[in-house]
Amino acid sequence: MSASLLDGLAIVQVALVTDDLERCAADQSRLLGNGPWRVYELGAHNIRDYSLHGEPATGSTLLALNHSSPQIEILQPLGGSSTHRETLDSHGEGIHHVAALVPSVDAAVAVAADNGVEVVSAGWGFGEDGSGSFAYLDTRSVIGTLLEVFEPPTTLGDPLRVI
Repeated sequence: MSASLLDGLAIVQVALVTDDLERCAADQSRLLGNGPWRVYELGAHNIRDYSLHGEPATGSTLLALNHSSPQIEILQPLGGSSTHRETLDSHGEGIHHVAALVPSVDAAVAVAADNGVEVVSAGWGFGEDGSGSFAYLDTRSVIGTLLEVFEPPTTLGDPLRVI
């Protein structure tokens, strides 16, 4: 029997996709009191080997992170191809994924493959120093959303802004 995908892992992040990051962050802060939000831009320009369905991804996405537990991540696709744009176009605003820290993205992807779960998107080196990796796994038929497995970067660097 294959190892289960979440053996020993915990969900540490819930991510939302939106057309308007500023509005979504303001709504979250007002209703849930979960700001402030650190805003970054990630995409093909600063993610090594960024892929979508096995092909090079071209997208760029604004993301806002808070300090809650689990962490909330807000994603606003800016342009190009990305799973964030695909989800927004096909399902509208809402939950994009849940995420779990893993010791090895490669090992988690191998377990996923053993269980018939495909990688939708992946990338490496998104941290300021080239550290960090992630893979979005297509667990929608099982949990209703994507599962991101990630090794956090040492640092994302200074945010573009804090809102």
